[in-house]
Amino acid sequence: GLTYQETGDLAKAQELAERSLQMAETVYGREHPAYVQSLEMLAIAFAMQGRLAEAESYFRRTLERHVALYGDVNTSTGYS
Repeated sequence: GLTYQETGDLAKAQELAERSLQMAETVYGREHPAYVQSLEMLAIAFAMQGRLAEAESYFRRTLERHVALYGDVNTSTGYS
């Protein structure tokens, strides 16, 4: 997805981020870092398209999952 973001094909980047999220949830579940990373990539894809309400929703979900996984004082959580 990053390559598509960098080349400006934001619709394709979003499509791949959505597929990645689905696969991560199926393979690892929602309590796995890969799922959280996929949430964040989808949030970024929405933000780059100017779809800020959707991006905010996914960024909030990302932050919630980070807190659940790492606690609220972990540097990884602060980055989110």
